[in-house]
Amino acid sequence: MTPLLTFTDVGLHLTGAEAPVLEHVSFVLAAGEALVLAGPPACGKSTALDLAWGGKTPTTGTILRAEGPVGWLPQAGALVSNLTLWDNVALPLRWHRGTDTEATTRAIDDLCEVMECEPPPRVPAATAAPEHRAVAAVARALVLRPALLIADEPGGDLGSDSREDLWRMLWRVQAAWGTAILAATTDPGPAQGLTDRRLDLPGRRTMAFRLWRGAWGGLP
Repeated sequence: MTPLLTFTDVGLHLTGAEAPVLEHVSFVLAAGEALVLAGPPACGKSTALDLAWGGKTPTTGTILRAEGPVGWLPQAGALVSNLTLWDNVALPLRWHRGTDTEATTRAIDDLCEVMECEPPPRVPAATAAPEHRAVAAVARALVLRPALLIADEPGGDLGSDSREDLWRMLWRVQAAWGTAILAATTDPGPAQGLTDRRLDLPGRRTMAFRLWRGAWGGLP
């Protein structure tokens, strides 16, 4: 099976930084496969996703991407707050393809049937329930039927049960459309409904600060 995305010993070291943001990451992702990057905060998961879609360039190693549309699901969904949830999902179709209302409605209904959820309600994103916002963000990233979905902490602000439901929605789309999925999460438990293929990234070193005696009013 032809790989869609290949990381070979990939790393990123920012100028002036003491330690690399990411180092020695290797994996291959083909059509229909899913991989979860797991690890604590600040371990480089989001950086790896940025490298995957081309938002950053590695300083070491190589990244090979096959031609094909990519869906991007950022942390917290990044919905347009003054649009309704339905209009957020419709946005890629209207912006990239100029799709009319009838075709847009049909595409959204088809996607929601695969995800096994109701179409997004026509309520402002800013006031919608967190679960509705999370589902709408997933639907917006998938509505153009990308070959590869890159998802950063899907449903990260939801409870465990709701996150499991969201990951299962991703699995249904993967199974129905053959969409490859690269996702990152600090809690890989709910992601088991999508895949058991996981790459654990180690935590980065944290900067230690010393307090000198008497510096803040006589510390013992």
